[in-house]
Amino acid sequence: MAATRRIGATPVRGRLFIAGLLALATAACAESGTETSTHATPPQPCSPVETVVDQPGLIPDDIELSPGGIELWVASTDRSAVLAFDAKTGRPIEPPLIENIPFPWALALRTTPSASLWVAESQAGRVWSVEPDTRSSEIAIEGLSLPMDLLFDRSGGLYVCESEGSVLAFRNASVSRIESPVSASAPRNKLLDGLKGAGDVALDDEGNLYVVVSQSPDILRVDPSGRTTTLSTAVSDPTDLIYDSVSRGLLVAQGNEVVWIDPLGGETVKVACEGLSRAEDLALGAGGTVYVSESLGAQVSRFTLALAP
Repeated sequence: MAATRRIGATPVRGRLFIAGLLALATAACAESGTETSTHATPPQPCSPVETVVDQPGLIPDDIELSPGGIELWVASTDRSAVLAFDAKTGRPIEPPLIENIPFPWALALRTTPSASLWVAESQAGRVWSVEPDTRSSEIAIEGLSLPMDLLFDRSGGLYVCESEGSVLAFRNASVSRIESPVSASAPRNKLLDGLKGAGDVALDDEGNLYVVVSQSPDILRVDPSGRTTTLSTAVSDPTDLIYDSVSRGLLVAQGNEVVWIDPLGGETVKVACEGLSRAEDLALGAGGTVYVSESLGAQVSRFTLALAP
């Protein structure tokens, strides 16, 4: 087994270049040949929910799927670690990706385009880069103000939501070798600032950015030109959102359910209505499989997003 490098070890140093990211996201969409879609396809309501991971005492926070969807990675507040499970069976996979995290509260997970895992340690204001194969880790960004969520675009650019109310943009964040972490004094491009709190972020195929405003029902949309609008939705206190390219809609975790939203028309469909105990975070797998961490249920569940006939 490869030697595990724990958080707190001397980091390998790297370089990140910071710049505006909305134009970059737009260019990425143009390069991929993505066409703007005007109509979303509502899914069927109230899909059956099944338990995948069930461990006594587990307090799951953020979740993420490995590239290819083989492993399910779970940020565990009670274990001060990021745990690995078989995404199909829920069987634990040892060792954990990271252990002995000094400040395990409100960890955010995101897979990079180069297949490493980035972990935002909110209270410490830093982001770790983890290599899943070797379980080695290094600091990628430091000096943030309570980072709550991360999001990479297709070109490797990075968005970071800060609980203080900002959304930051970084460019070339997924370089293969990190020679020095981004410091607190480095200049940053703030796409949004002065919010009540930026809790989560998603990006659609046309380069529109969606931001959950903490402790409010607001979901903001920032289009590639920088224009900001507020979605008219029926959600309340959303905790997470992801974009589904098949239905061309947003999936939003709120309370004990998951809601699908048409980002253009505001239509909502409850896609997971029963069997959840405080939906905390979402991860989207192949075939419309949606994983949900439950902060009060000590488990991770899943359901299949089925399009209406």
